[in-house]
Amino acid sequence: MDKQLKDLKLQFEQIPTAFTEKDKEAIRSKIDKIQQKPRRREIQLFPKLLTGLVVTFAIIIFIVTIDQQGLLRSGSSQLSDSALEKSSDNKADMAQTEALESKEENSIHDSSTENKSFGNDDSVRDTYHESIALSEELTNIYQEYKTTLDDSLLVDLTPFDVFKLYNYANLHDDLDVVYALYMKGNNHYVPDRDTFMEEAKNDITAKQQIEENYNKMLEINSYTVVYLHENEALVEYQLDDLIGFRLYKDTELNVWKVSYMPIQ
Repeated sequence: MDKQLKDLKLQFEQIPTAFTEKDKEAIRSKIDKIQQKPRRREIQLFPKLLTGLVVTFAIIIFIVTIDQQGLLRSGSSQLSDSALEKSSDNKADMAQTEALESKEENSIHDSSTENKSFGNDDSVRDTYHESIALSEELTNIYQEYKTTLDDSLLVDLTPFDVFKLYNYANLHDDLDVVYALYMKGNNHYVPDRDTFMEEAKNDITAKQQIEENYNKMLEINSYTVVYLHENEALVEYQLDDLIGFRLYKDTELNVWKVSYMPIQ
């Protein structure tokens, strides 16, 4: 470029003086154009460089954004997995708790079922699948006992037999028989005969209750005698609740007698 300028200058200096100002001006214009060309190229280089920098910066931002999104997704996925694991653990704990609660409820139910019997595991039990209605034999014993009140008639009778006689006497308001069937003696309270008779005759509600219970008991066909001890027994039967009717054995007479207020 310097060489061109020098050549132009030489041409300009060699121009005859006869050249007009117009010719000189044309030459100057040509020189100016030559001088301006590299400047334009230099000016054009700056926008291209700036554009390249902007594009590069944009690419870098795009890459960084993608990486951050990947990290966010990964973190979100990890959080989601952790939440799912916690949810699963909580469900498992709840299921285990429900299972334990169910097991405890079943255990309580089983225990209550097992306890629906008096006595203990070692107690001797005799189960009778029959009604409390008196057989012909017991009817004959009852009629004779009612007349004589002879306890020897009760020898060899089971607690369940005496239980039947007592309830039959109560139903028919045979108070002498009822009183005679009570266990008396040391450690066995029974009011005197006159007091008992007076209270029983005046207790109309008790008479109605006795009749209702007896009719219900006639519908039961299963009774169990539980021997708490050698000389103590309970007759178990089910009405609205499990009932235990207590009897004691009079060892002197060798007969079973009814406890005063046998159901408690």
